[in-house]
Amino acid sequence: MTCKVCGAPLPARRRTFCSAECDAVAEKARQRARYEADKAGYKARAAAWKQANPEANRLSNRKTAAKTKDQKREYDVQYRALNRTKYSEHQRQWYRKNADHARSTGREHASRRRARVALNGAFAVTARDYARLLHLANGLCTYCRVELTSKTIQWDHVLPIARGGCHSVGNLVPACAPCNQSKSSKLLIEWRTSILAA
Repeated sequence: MTCKVCGAPLPARRRTFCSAECDAVAEKARQRARYEADKAGYKARAAAWKQANPEANRLSNRKTAAKTKDQKREYDVQYRALNRTKYSEHQRQWYRKNADHARSTGREHASRRRARVALNGAFAVTARDYARLLHLANGLCTYCRVELTSKTIQWDHVLPIARGGCHSVGNLVPACAPCNQSKSSKLLIEWRTSILAA
């Protein structure tokens, strides 16, 4: 008798497959056949399970993403190389539709990177954290009290990253562009003194 998967002669005490690997291959094929026979039913049951178990689903997705991270990165690089024009157009459309989100995400990424490079400490600051900080400031610039909008708001590190400040909730305040750019990498006392001297 031979293995039903690879055709190798069966060792003693094995009746169908020569090894656990061949058994796993056959089981995968059986699962695939069952799925193909009732594709709609499988999809409906999977959707119902995801809705009923959101936390378990999130955990499962994270495990899969961690396991296939390198393959995904490789696939993305190859896809972008083969579909450069299509990918660039898709990116442009996404940025147009999500300009505010793209701007804030880009600023967050840049600030965290600067703090990491300076070895000052970079902590995750979520959209909820930013909203809370803006609410605490009543939607106004911390320094000149001018009203801020999604297009005019900037986030100032009270103790600048260039002077040893970290990127964290406790070191961020909402500011208008003129105040933030004028303060730059000065300490608060230095900046106020330079304004009074001018």
